[in-house]
Amino acid sequence: MARWLIVVAAVLLATDPGVARAQERPVDASNADALRVFLDCSGCDFTFLRQNIDWINWVREREGAQVHLLITIRRSAASFEYTLEFIGREKFEGLMNLTLRHTSSVTDTTDERRRSLARVIRVGLARYAVETSAGGALDVQPVIVSRGVARPEDDRWNFWIFSLGMNGSYSGESRQKFLSLAPSAAANRTTADWKISIRADEDYSKSTFERGDGTSFENITRNLDVGFQMVKTLGDHWGGGVGGDFQHSTFYNLNPSYRGAAALEYNVFPYAQSSQRAWTFAYFTGATRFNYEEETIFNVLHETLVNHGGLMQLDLRRPWGSSSIDVVALQFAREPSQYSLTTSGSLNYRVVRGLGIFIFGDYSLVRNQRYLAKRGASDEEVLVRRRALATSSSVSVSLGLTYTFGSIFNSTVNTRLTGSSGRFEQIF
Repeated sequence: MARWLIVVAAVLLATDPGVARAQERPVDASNADALRVFLDCSGCDFTFLRQNIDWINWVREREGAQVHLLITIRRSAASFEYTLEFIGREKFEGLMNLTLRHTSSVTDTTDERRRSLARVIRVGLARYAVETSAGGALDVQPVIVSRGVARPEDDRWNFWIFSLGMNGSYSGESRQKFLSLAPSAAANRTTADWKISIRADEDYSKSTFERGDGTSFENITRNLDVGFQMVKTLGDHWGGGVGGDFQHSTFYNLNPSYRGAAALEYNVFPYAQSSQRAWTFAYFTGATRFNYEEETIFNVLHETLVNHGGLMQLDLRRPWGSSSIDVVALQFAREPSQYSLTTSGSLNYRVVRGLGIFIFGDYSLVRNQRYLAKRGASDEEVLVRRRALATSSSVSVSLGLTYTFGSIFNSTVNTRLTGSSGRFEQIF
């Protein structure tokens, strides 16, 4: 009984409002009137920004902010492009909106990228902070930045970016073992007029299971994919490209197979705005030489087929949240009845202060599985997903709802017991 009384007393002490207030960091009176900012960025290091921009009040909700800072990130082969929208609220609403752009090289470290982004954020926020009662405490420290538009003759790599990678894992128990290897390589060159990309990825996995009768089952899957693209800028709203692909896949019953294709795309909005909004329509056509590991349900081991298709994609990222809609239609030219149609969409929407919803769903009609092996798949191959299975459709839906309330301020950083040690109270 004494042990339980100690536990109850500890819980009451920890939840007592007076004790909780005594343990909080007191608010600095000189900072009470500091600019209130809401950060809306899915790829930013918020902890770092709070620690390094401490002359403002970071708030948890947009409705409590004087500035809504919306940051969108677009990655190219050679750089990360940040678009920073400073949206005025309350007394700044409609009067002091500002958009800044910042570029960071992919060769920069994570720390270099977040420090350069913080510098741009400070520049943008200073415009608003000087209009607050706490603005008189600000000062300006000049930083000399030498930056210009790089020319091919200034770059010994001629804008080419190369990357090599290797992932591997192994795990085992007395009756099962797993091994996976995933090497990769890529080369990219991006300019205002051309985008060229070459990639090679391989996934190899081996699984061994011991049955109850002492026999074992071994599953090996491989997927090798090598491809290239050349995309040409055709104005503010148009782009066109050609490409090719080489693929060898156990899952799709493919021996080395080859493809060449061309595509044309139109964007309703200028591509310069693609980090905030894009509405694209594309058409493509191509020919593929299929070589199968096993005879297919159409009694063939080799065939050459032409297909074509259309794609529509709408992406929006605004202060209320983000949304996307994708529609992809594919069809074999010689076999019009063999096609696929996939529709997917997602929505992150801030309904009211503190309440947000997330919805995602996709649905596919599948009528073009020419690669299915004639013999079908064994029960063991089904369980380990060694082979694709025949289907006429697929669907997935997810829904999320969050409601947050309490203090709007979110400037204090305390990282104690936040890593793996932060789960110290969990049983498993």
